[in-house]
Amino acid sequence: MLMSMQLLNTQNLVLSLQNKIEDLKTRKKTILNIDLRNLEIKIKNLKDITLKELEIKKQNIIQESLNKLKVNLEIDLVNKILNLKEQIKQLENKLVDGSIKNSEVVGEFITNDNPIKPKKKLMIVISFISGLILSIFLVLFMNFIQNLKKMRNKMIKKCLFPAAGYGTRFLPATKATPKEMLPVLTKPLIQYGVEEALDAGMDTMAIVTGRGKRAIEDHFDISYELEHQIKGTSKEHYLTEIRDVITKCTFSYTRQVEMKGLGHAILSGQTLIGDEPFAVLLADDLCHAPKGVLSQMIDLYEKYQCSIVAIEEVPKEETNKYGVIAGKEIEKDIFMIQDMVEKPDPKDAPSNLAIIGRYILTPDIFDIIKTTKPGKGGEIQITDALLTQAKKGMVLAFKFDGQRFDCGSIDGFVNATNYFYELEKEKN
Repeated sequence: MLMSMQLLNTQNLVLSLQNKIEDLKTRKKTILNIDLRNLEIKIKNLKDITLKELEIKKQNIIQESLNKLKVNLEIDLVNKILNLKEQIKQLENKLVDGSIKNSEVVGEFITNDNPIKPKKKLMIVISFISGLILSIFLVLFMNFIQNLKKMRNKMIKKCLFPAAGYGTRFLPATKATPKEMLPVLTKPLIQYGVEEALDAGMDTMAIVTGRGKRAIEDHFDISYELEHQIKGTSKEHYLTEIRDVITKCTFSYTRQVEMKGLGHAILSGQTLIGDEPFAVLLADDLCHAPKGVLSQMIDLYEKYQCSIVAIEEVPKEETNKYGVIAGKEIEKDIFMIQDMVEKPDPKDAPSNLAIIGRYILTPDIFDIIKTTKPGKGGEIQITDALLTQAKKGMVLAFKFDGQRFDCGSIDGFVNATNYFYELEKEKN
């Protein structure tokens, strides 16, 4: 009986050990499969990055070669024109002093058998050469105009301001006042944004508004009654800055009928932007820098000609408030985006590099947004559209130089007010 019990226990132990061994094998296989998948993903990403980097270098080399070739051709053409002009001048001088002979002018064209007089023949030749020079000049001029137009198309002249949000974190102050019109010292938030865009070379401000946002339009317009009342008084200078902005910019407006996310707000502005690259600025992200954030991004766009998002490092526990990127640093503070997640839980965040309210977008983003399904919170997220764009081509993230205040929060708004107040005191 005792022997049977021991045998049974031994069999159970062996069976248990076999099960554990099988379980370990299964776990090991699963871990290996996961590692293998992760390795395949990393290899694919590395391959994509390498191909993109090679494509960038290829395009840069081609462009540099074309520019050098163009310059050399233009120099050669100008030298030939100068030589022709010098020859014409010499011929004219010879004609004037009478030292010219038939054979010295145009060779076989001017002969004694030709009934046309040598002087008349010479004038025909000179006219022909002058016409040729004029034609060449016109070709060069038209080429210059075309290049100027191409450069103009690549320049960013429009800035889009999504300004349809309710500003619920500032209720009841924003019940009847747009959050973009909340003042930091004596200027509303949106005016700081417009001035930043203007400093970056943009002169067309496209503003996406909503119900109850009429104050924005009124702010960027002339108030005849107010200006008449303070004209010639000591208070007239208070309007100098806003007058300057109104004079230098063109403002256009459209409405976002439904609040469906930032991606939808940007898509609502397509009719104002058209088919050209543009900037996007969120007014409640107030930035101060020696050189404006958009100006820094424009410099980067001129080099890479692709969509760019501004980023900054945030505490890991705050990543659930932002869109967060993961990418490879290709230059100092410049990242090629591999992944983007909208408001991830801190434990799932791919990094602590958060997107702030500054974007440079290429026009193909509109078609991508149209096919982007609602994401986090049931809204159409611009981060999802940009991730699609990054997979198709290239999107960069830029860690800008400067100070940023989240004026969509009370703490950030108070900090911005104190910061700009100190700056104002230093000026005075």
